[in-house]
This record gives sequence, C-alpha cells and structure tokens, in this order.
Amino acid sequence: MKKIFSLLVAMGLSGCASLPDQDVDSLKTPSGKGALAVLTTFSDWSGKQPCYRYSLEMFDKIDESKKVLNFYPDADKKYVLFDDIEKGSYVIKAIRCFPRTGYVFDGNKTYIESKVLSELVIKANMLTLSKDAFSGVVYDDGSFSVSFSRSAQTREFLKQIISEEDKVGWPFYTHE
Repeated sequence: MKKIFSLLVAMGLSGCASLPDQDVDSLKTPSGKGALAVLTTFSDWSGKQPCYRYSLEMFDKIDESKKVLNFYPDADKKYVLFDDIEKGSYVIKAIRCFPRTGYVFDGNKTYIESKVLSELVIKANMLTLSKDAFSGVVYDDGSFSVSFSRSAQTREFLKQIISEEDKVGWPFYTHE
C-alpha cells in the first residue's frame, strides 16, 4: 500500500513539472546552440482566455525531426524566447492551443490546431528573430482567433524591444 501511495504522489508531482522546450525569461550563456524570439500579442476582451498553453510545431528541414516549442498566454509579454535549439533550417507547420485542465474543444478535442508555414534558420550562438508574429484574440462573445503572420516591421520591432530590455546578450540573426 505504501508503494502504491508513493507511486501516485510521484506521478502527481511529475505532472506539475514544467514542459520541455518552454519559453524562457532570459537566454542561457551561448554554448553552440541557437535561440528563437517570436513577437506575441494577446488581446482578451472577455477575460476568459480559452487557451491555457500554446505550442509551435517546428520541423527540421533535413531530417523532419519535430521540436515543440511551448508558451503560455501573457498579455504583459511582448515576445517569447526559446533557447537550446540545434542549429539548422526549420519550418513551423502548426500552432496548437491547449485548453485548461478539464476542458475540451468541440466536445472531445484536447487541442485545436491551426496550420501555418514559416521557415527559419537557427544559427549557433545567435538569437533568430522570427519574421512571423503570434497573435491571440478573445472576443466579447467568447469566440477567439489565433494567427501566425508576417509583417515587414515584425523583426525590427522585435529587435527594438529586446534591445531596450537588454536581457538577452546574444547577437541577432535575421534570416531572409
């Protein structure tokens, strides 16, 4: 009985651990891998953010290995940072929205997905500035939309706000 209780406690505690490849507040010291910054905007007119967590599904263009980058909605954050990414060419193919614990979408879905296509290059010891920005909007009627779209000003704006905060300390890389 004691072993079963210990196992249940261990399982419960491990469920509370942070996700791998989660956004970070500041980047680690450069160590041969790269990092990514994505501009984010969250507008919540109803006060009921339906997505507890978002993920970007990123694939290596050579071997098609998948890396999932997770972040949480925060209206105060203007961007999210991800570090410890292997250098290489990638494509982001999907954004997923995960509901709060105990909720589902459309009766039985544990997430909703929006297909996107965004190519990027990660360089060693450099911070890649995404040319696409993430936006999540919740409307008064409870409906919501998410987008991952390109703007000519996205990277310049991202570069400006990261430079002003001066907490990154990595050189920027802007891919074409």
